[in-house]
Amino acid sequence: TELPGDDRVVPFNIMSGTSMSCPHASGLAALLKGAYPHWSPSAIKSALMTTAYNRDNSGNDLLDGADAKVDSTPFGFGAGHVDPAKALNPGLVYDLGVQDYVDFLCGLNYSDTMLVSLTKERYKCSPKSLSPSNLNYPSFSLVFNQGAGTTTRFSATLTRTVTNVGEADSVYNVKAVAPNGVTMTVEPTTLAFSRVIHLRVKRAFSRALVPKKVTPPLVALLGRIRCTM
Repeated sequence: TELPGDDRVVPFNIMSGTSMSCPHASGLAALLKGAYPHWSPSAIKSALMTTAYNRDNSGNDLLDGADAKVDSTPFGFGAGHVDPAKALNPGLVYDLGVQDYVDFLCGLNYSDTMLVSLTKERYKCSPKSLSPSNLNYPSFSLVFNQGAGTTTRFSATLTRTVTNVGEADSVYNVKAVAPNGVTMTVEPTTLAFSRVIHLRVKRAFSRALVPKKVTPPLVALLGRIRCTM
């Protein structure tokens, strides 16, 4: 296992990773495509991500694969463990089209030549290039560069568009679950369908709420948005 204290040597080993998670996820994607032929690849991926779970069958947090004494994080389990039954009825999905991804690349300053090499077609950036953090993806990520001794308060607004694929006239309650040291607000707090509604999330970071001595200097704070009926 290469863990401290494990000096076993064998001619073979079993590694847990993407070699099996990839075919499992691919099979589930095919299952969803069969159930909903009109769904886009992004809608299928969203359904798998937003219905995944990160607790084991005893109700405890999933443990890290390299160290069974440490709770895992999204950096280890991603969106979580896929749940086929729930993925068939996700309620809301974060959908994306080709132009959305093109605008995302434009926000990363990709040139026309680079776009053609990736898309094999001549797509153009939209008049307003998309900020990479506003890609309509089922996860949120922000990076704030805070040097030592910085007391500046950082804030940002992210926008997502959710599509109701559940029952007509569904109403969802939206709640932000913020990590320590972060203030998060969601607007609106209620999503009433059947129409597409914009979901706005505000996150304000304060250096004063981060421990003064942190090793390594990069600190990851993890929160989530919860939508319930």
